[in-house]
Amino acid sequence: MRGASTLSPWKLAEESWTRSHGHIRQFLQTIPEERKLDLSYEALVRHPQGMMEQVCELLKIDFEGSMCLPYDDSKEKMTGGLHPVSKMIGDPNFLKHTTIDPSLAEGWRRYADRWDGLDQKTRDLAASFNYHLSEEKDELVATAQKAMQRTLKSTFPELEVLQGEGKGAPVIWFAPMFGSIDGYRKLAGQLKGQIPSYAVQSVHAGTRGGAMDLSTIHAQATYFSEQIMAWKDGLFEDAAQPIRLGGFSYGGIVAYATMVELQKREVLVDHLIILDAVCPDGKFHKKLFGGLDPRSSLLAIGFDALFFTHQIVCTPEEEASLHQVEEVSDLIEALVELGLQKGLKGSRGAYIAWMEHTHEVVQKNQAALAGFSIIKPTRPAETACLFIRRNRQEAFYELSGEPLTEMEKKKQQINEVYSKLDPVRSWSALFSNFRSVIGPAKGHYDLLIDEASVALIASELIQLNSSKDEE
Repeated sequence: MRGASTLSPWKLAEESWTRSHGHIRQFLQTIPEERKLDLSYEALVRHPQGMMEQVCELLKIDFEGSMCLPYDDSKEKMTGGLHPVSKMIGDPNFLKHTTIDPSLAEGWRRYADRWDGLDQKTRDLAASFNYHLSEEKDELVATAQKAMQRTLKSTFPELEVLQGEGKGAPVIWFAPMFGSIDGYRKLAGQLKGQIPSYAVQSVHAGTRGGAMDLSTIHAQATYFSEQIMAWKDGLFEDAAQPIRLGGFSYGGIVAYATMVELQKREVLVDHLIILDAVCPDGKFHKKLFGGLDPRSSLLAIGFDALFFTHQIVCTPEEEASLHQVEEVSDLIEALVELGLQKGLKGSRGAYIAWMEHTHEVVQKNQAALAGFSIIKPTRPAETACLFIRRNRQEAFYELSGEPLTEMEKKKQQINEVYSKLDPVRSWSALFSNFRSVIGPAKGHYDLLIDEASVALIASELIQLNSSKDEE
């Protein structure tokens, strides 16, 4: 192995370890059991005296305390090479140490992300030394995720780890209008072990003890960008590690606004993934949501929040019965009651509390969206945009047909507004690198429910990772 090598430093180190330890293991098979002692590096640095006492017992010599003080009087020991200009065989940093450091026993675990690239021969040899890498990695990932969750809860309470495993740039999803991130959990399930995935819960004024006003999209984007910067610095050793932002519907607009803020702060967002979101236009959103009273708002979006989240389908007659309920509080109870009849599992009171909170979030997000207009990115060529939309661009909602219920008439009005939009043209005008994909879902809210649509989104994300690896 001397001389020039085409192997990378990591592969060269692996080859050296495998060959040398393979030869040692082969040689030791010729030695009687009573003449040998298995002694791991981890055990030696953690318990130097106990291990050296075992060595002395095998060699039938007396133990000396100085045996555990290898760095004392180091210049008086055989630490040089064979010749005046040659280097020692062993740790090149030997003379920099002053004492045995037990924490070094865990040093090898820092490189768990490289274990999957080891040859099977290396893994088998490591297993013979009781280094079971697959089990170790699973344990390390679980421990790291628990530690990260504890840190996030105190520093970035809105961020949830969907799954921390995977390679490449992590994806951070932003909650849609009604705040549920269940659709992203379903998507993360298809990405397990491939792409690190996170989701940001919805925020609004007062959610952080009243200390911050997060009632506008701009304020939320500023807050999220600052939190993401701090989170990223604590998570990645490489400051240049890019991230990806994404969002469904309203969440896509928040993701876009956050991307703009991160670009201002020189944080690399290499991709923005927008799932069926309309390009933010304050006039359009004011027209769409500005005239909605709380009851209509609950019918138009709160209804979808409960049934979209739990994948429940209702008939036009069932929707029509809801429209007859006058008061918002009664309507929430009627929604929950219908949901329980359709198979929802859990406490009636808990669902009512959830719907009340969701209704509040929806109203605040509607107001934020109605007051937000597009902010152009400062670096349009820096972030590529992947836009995935439903199959029918002209229809936001799937309607059952004639005769329309009152709720469906409201949805038809929304469809008419949406039919005049061209989100592909609007979004593409903001990015130098833009790609649009049509998914199989027919309705807006089907995009993260329909199995084929979720599989398509997962496939596109995996392809993004593959493209980056090839680069």
